[in-house]
Amino acid sequence: MKLEIKQSSWFIFGYFVLALIANFFLPDQLIWDENLFFSEINRYGDEYFPTFQEIKSLQSPMGPLYFIVYGLIGKITSFSLFWMRCVHIVFALILLLMLNRFFYDFRQKSLLILLFILNPYFFALTAPLLYTDVLGLIFVYLGVLLYIEKKSQLLAGISWALAIYTRQLFVIIPLAAILSDVIKIIDSDRGYWRNLIYHAVALFLFLPIFIIWDFGLNSGSFGENKFQENTLKAFSFSLSCLNYSIILIGLFAIPALYRQFCEKFNKPDLKLVFLAILFSVLAFPLNINADMKFGNLPDTAGLLDIAFNHISLAKYIVIPAFLYWGMSFLKLIFMYCRRYQSYFMFFAVALFLTLESFYAYCWDKHFLLITPFVLFLSAGISENRVLQE
Repeated sequence: MKLEIKQSSWFIFGYFVLALIANFFLPDQLIWDENLFFSEINRYGDEYFPTFQEIKSLQSPMGPLYFIVYGLIGKITSFSLFWMRCVHIVFALILLLMLNRFFYDFRQKSLLILLFILNPYFFALTAPLLYTDVLGLIFVYLGVLLYIEKKSQLLAGISWALAIYTRQLFVIIPLAAILSDVIKIIDSDRGYWRNLIYHAVALFLFLPIFIIWDFGLNSGSFGENKFQENTLKAFSFSLSCLNYSIILIGLFAIPALYRQFCEKFNKPDLKLVFLAILFSVLAFPLNINADMKFGNLPDTAGLLDIAFNHISLAKYIVIPAFLYWGMSFLKLIFMYCRRYQSYFMFFAVALFLTLESFYAYCWDKHFLLITPFVLFLSAGISENRVLQE
């Protein structure tokens, strides 16, 4: 265990140093999605706290908390990109240290931390650049640690509320906790109503800004032809996006569940094999964001999608095989969570799949939200670890 702790710490601080060094070589100009956020950071940084009108007219589909925090950082650093990125990298370090605590009891902790760091969207985009994800993920996993370790349900709900004020898609985490509470209320005579109310705090605290935004999920102040992929017009089911998301989840589970992965292919579950083939035939998960009806996403939205396009005819074997494994993994985690009557993480994964297939289009970056859950469940199954909530 001590060796694992040292290895995971080396990975964390090694990445922190690498990101700081990379920052010295980044151009003193906005890169990629920083162009979408920085004007609002400037606007929010004019004052120490934004006015009612500034929140109402937010020129971004995200929540206002990111712009409040980074506007304050910008004001302190005179909006120096270099120093703002340095602070952002420190936030990334804090997130990694929190995940290190989240994985603390696993023998494979160093592997789990490394897999999260090596997620291309974390490694090269969201951590070194001023993307919105890191701050929100800090609040998400602060809430998760409070929920699982400290059993402080009210503080967990408050932390998740702050996460939603950063990125609205993070709402699936308190919803997962609420669904888990409902199951416990149905299955047990013990009183879980208080926990349900505490977890619903995250939703109640979002009501004021929901009202400010005229009962919308975002401000809607950024014009008709901008960020359409983040509006309710984009709400429609896509089986290809669902298939793609299942594959993405399954792939991250392979390193920790390598033995089970091999067993599932040596002794296949014929029902899941049939289901994977059927889903592949109905909606082959390739070019998943092509021909979008509303809005647009960058070419890098699906790095796995790009990789599939480069393996020629092999993709027609590889994709159904990985889809079968992804379905097998979902079955494994459901059985694992059911065994310990702890459905929180399973519901988080299920709600993520729902979100990706119905609303948010398929963007690998969103997967950062539940990657730690997938890794935690994979290691828990592999090590037969008792799951507690």
